[in-house]
Amino acid sequence: LECKELLHCGSVFVCQNEHVLRIFKKRYLNGDEEEKKNETSESSEPSARFIGQLQKDLFPKMAPANKVLDITLGLILFTLIWFYVDIHRFSEELIEQALRLASFLDTTITWLGEDPAGLKLNSQLVQFLELFFRYHIHLFKGYLSLISEYMPVIIYTISVTCVPGFTCFLSYLLSFSVILLLHIHCFYAYACNLYSAQVKAILSLGRLVAGVKYNPLRERVDSVRTTGDQLILGTLIFSTLLFLFPTTLLYYCVFSAVNMAVVATQMCIVTGISIIRTCPIGDITK
Repeated sequence: LECKELLHCGSVFVCQNEHVLRIFKKRYLNGDEEEKKNETSESSEPSARFIGQLQKDLFPKMAPANKVLDITLGLILFTLIWFYVDIHRFSEELIEQALRLASFLDTTITWLGEDPAGLKLNSQLVQFLELFFRYHIHLFKGYLSLISEYMPVIIYTISVTCVPGFTCFLSYLLSFSVILLLHIHCFYAYACNLYSAQVKAILSLGRLVAGVKYNPLRERVDSVRTTGDQLILGTLIFSTLLFLFPTTLLYYCVFSAVNMAVVATQMCIVTGISIIRTCPIGDITK
């Protein structure tokens, strides 16, 4: 009897609170599904959201006055390029400057192989790196000779982008500079990866020689027992990498400086785009 009374009271309570139950299901049961969907969408597209937010921060929507200035500058530049610039001569000059840059890199590599500033570098490693980077310079020269025939067409195509606006032209110019100077970024990437791998190996072997190791689970350095063979082998590899480190460090510093010069030039283009889009021209002209 008590059970029946309890069931009857429970059914009455449920009937009187159907609205509360619907809210409960919507908020907690369906809410969990929506949260899972949001989590999956957020985890599947983190880079897209980051790039979108970065574009909004760097390049917000232009005001009407900024659009007028952008289109006016683009049309002026388009007129100058099409009527006052010899495209074929300009393309030849551009290829020549790119070849001079390749020759400068070749001269820099030769200078690095001659013990610069009195530094005593490892001759075998220098010879290997010299052959490696010069092969890539040879590939870059072949790449320039391949696109030299199509350079006027490329310049004409980029000049047409002035019509939508000057910022559109600068954006295409930025992309073209990235493609044209890709070999410099590759040199920096090679030197950076070699330097990073060597530093990590030296730190790890240094701990081994000192009788400790890094515990990634607890994020601390613990003591470790090593055999005699392990200690001898680790000491030999540690000494070898330590003596080769100055050579790697020099190549890393040189190509980092060259890459930073290229990045600084590209950042100037990005700054010009941002200024044209965000400058309060409407407030200035009032």
